[in-house]
Amino acid sequence: MRHLWAILLLLMPVLAFSQNLTVVVSINGSTQFINSRDNLTVFNITVIPQNSIANVTGLNITINSAAAGSVSANISKVHVLNSSINGLLLGTNSSINPNLTSGSQIFVNFSTPLILNNGQRTGLFVVFELSRATRGVTIGGNLTGGGDIVSNLTTVLNVSLPNFTVSNIRDLHYNTSISPRIVDTSVDNQTFIYTLTPTGTDNASTVLINIPSFFTNLSVISVTRGSSAANLTSGVANTLTSSLINVTFDTASNERVEVYFKANTSSSTVSSLAFNSSVYSVESGLANVINASTDAIFYNLTNVTTMNIINLTTVSISKGVAVLNGSDYWEFNFTAHFNETVTGTLHFKMTNWTDNNNNTITLASCTPSCATIRQNTNASVNTSKINITNNFDPNYGLGMSPARGNLTTLFLRMIVPAGSAVSQSWFATYVLLFRATP
Repeated sequence: MRHLWAILLLLMPVLAFSQNLTVVVSINGSTQFINSRDNLTVFNITVIPQNSIANVTGLNITINSAAAGSVSANISKVHVLNSSINGLLLGTNSSINPNLTSGSQIFVNFSTPLILNNGQRTGLFVVFELSRATRGVTIGGNLTGGGDIVSNLTTVLNVSLPNFTVSNIRDLHYNTSISPRIVDTSVDNQTFIYTLTPTGTDNASTVLINIPSFFTNLSVISVTRGSSAANLTSGVANTLTSSLINVTFDTASNERVEVYFKANTSSSTVSSLAFNSSVYSVESGLANVINASTDAIFYNLTNVTTMNIINLTTVSISKGVAVLNGSDYWEFNFTAHFNETVTGTLHFKMTNWTDNNNNTITLASCTPSCATIRQNTNASVNTSKINITNNFDPNYGLGMSPARGNLTTLFLRMIVPAGSAVSQSWFATYVLLFRATP
């Protein structure tokens, strides 16, 4: 009997529980269209070891394509990520056969085995990285059986393994940019041009431009597609909200689009705000085209910075006494410093003059104004000289293309109308701004 008990003890490990890996697979949500160059999460996998530690070393994915024929290298890479640890990359297969067909298999070997404790629930993402090889093909993937999850344990499937199919790969891409990319603070009706240049082969019918909240009072001036200006009342419609420009054409095309619009800039400085955009096609669904994300040369070309472009460093009086004969004047010298290299127009506005006795001299007492500002030291030279009014008149501005750090001298002349009150306490306030040119 002692020998029999010894034999029974030796046989006990054989009666241990089976060591299995429970697998639950779900598709990530089929979509009718997928854009080329996108990363497509094909499905989610949950693995749970039963009664043992699991050592998962790889995954075998079967390509399915409802359309017969080659997928033609539309899959450039397949990634497997640990969704339970912030999308940690477990493995990548970047050596994809360029002649994949429906039924072809791709094995992703994990760079480091995934060790799972008994009962530990871990999620995996399977991601296809799509190339631009062709458009219009159908692509998807599935697991064919338990053996497709390579581990040291026997695989048990908890649910059926669903196919994932994307109806069609499309190629809808645009490079985007905005101009100007540096604007002054407190500019009303600053003009912008948003340009979308196609780099894909599919047509777009709608352009959506997202406007940061620091830019207000939106209005679309015009839209150009190809070489022609689109009529805003025929062939194209635009709708506005406080943060979105929607331009929709009657027909889709694969042409360059320029949207001219105006917006007020903020009174405070704001660094590098992105005017993101997307395009929509009835053929291709919605595809993101933020800064033509695949081309690093276009990085940040849709970002706009609001800053104080110009500052006055010195103000001096060169002539502070005037005879009240209607032609004599006061004159002031301003030295302005430019904080950025930019092309545009300098605008100047000033209040009416007031003294301590509440007497006033209105700028409109002369036609068109009693006050002018100029760049030339010679006041008789009419070039580079503008009239000053109480508002920033778009018709009055000094065109400039300063470089960062440049200084410029401005001369303000105020003709004192005959009959003005005699006073030594006249004062006025003024504001400068620089309207950047798109």
